Amino acid sequence: MAISKSQMKRLEVQGVDMNLQKIYHDSEGNKCNILEIIKKEPEWAANIIQHYEAANQDLRKKLMDIISKIVNIGHNNDCLFCGFKDREAKEARMGYE
Repeated sequence: MAISKSQMKRLEVQGVDMNLQKIYHDSEGNKCNILEIIKKEPEWAANIIQHYEAANQDLRKKLMDIISKIVNIGHNNDCLFCGFKDREAKEARMGYE
């Protein structure tokens, strides 16, 4: 099943950038490209999309946790950002200015 020129033009207009040369195999073992397999087996495509969306969310959460740990390393009274503000507030309370 080949893709028509009008289908290709629609994909280009929509800004879709996909590799139509990559070969996939449907559930019967027939060779096809990504658009053909989606058309033949939409449930498979939906399952794959949802799987990778969930994996992407999980990776984003892990990345944000890592970034948060990196940014917060050393934040205490000796920290240039937090410590100075804390010392300044403490000195103001004690009457040192």
